[in-house]
Amino acid sequence: MENSKLQLGFGKLNITPDYPVGLSASGDGKRCRNTGIVSEVFATCLAVKFDGETYLIYTIDTISIDEPLGDIIRDEIMKQFPEIKREHIFLGATHGHSCPANKFDDDDVEGRYRREFISYIPQAAKLALEDVAPATMEACKFQIPGMNFVRHYTTSAGTLFGDNVTLPNGATITGHVAEPDTEIQMLVFKRAAEDKKDIMAVNWGCHPKLNSSGETTEGKNNRSMISADYVGGCRDYIEQNSDYLFAFYLGAAGNLNANSKIATENVSTACKAYSEILSKDILAAEENLTPVEGTTIK
Repeated sequence: MENSKLQLGFGKLNITPDYPVGLSASGDGKRCRNTGIVSEVFATCLAVKFDGETYLIYTIDTISIDEPLGDIIRDEIMKQFPEIKREHIFLGATHGHSCPANKFDDDDVEGRYRREFISYIPQAAKLALEDVAPATMEACKFQIPGMNFVRHYTTSAGTLFGDNVTLPNGATITGHVAEPDTEIQMLVFKRAAEDKKDIMAVNWGCHPKLNSSGETTEGKNNRSMISADYVGGCRDYIEQNSDYLFAFYLGAAGNLNANSKIATENVSTACKAYSEILSKDILAAEENLTPVEGTTIK
């Protein structure tokens, strides 16, 4: 994209239900309904206009968007914005394990949330399209070692996969199957209009499950509460401590977990501390940004 032809808009919509609903990673998604909210969840959309075409690039606080659900969402977007091509709508999930489940199409509360979820996504596009303004782009990439780890281990009894490895009798962990990818990629879109904030978009691979909903005991360590995990923590910290609007795009994270930075039994406290450390590293990397001029970015 040539900077001189680029226009960008930002839309963020709260998609947090105001009623108990199943959490994504709690078994089948219904076993553990939330008992409260640690942090709200959002659908964020970047509307990119370039060379006569419009693109919608989403990052949504949800566990995943499978192909059938993605097709339904694209249909709804195109009903409202028929000028946007189907292949120009990109749906990304932050993969938060403590986000509301979206997979149930039934008459229960989970089905109600799925229907609401589908209706929210075009609304985020509307906000982004109304916010479009000329922008220039800057980019950088940098390393943040120590913030994630590979959760696939080598042991004296063979390889094991899991967050908490249970070793066979007498076996010992000998290492990890690989080193983690610690690179963060950052794009900053600077908008000249005085009433438009600049936009920061970050791509990084690490499972957002510090505030995981895996526990079924009600209220235990806040694991039964809705949370956008460290993604939401970073969004809050960066938007509160800088002039940026913030969009987090999850990279390849299937085998990477967050390396909690403090020792505590309270998962919400650990998640907040991790988010602040990561956010400070991200903001400190601003000095590495380089203008993108007259080139093509894929």
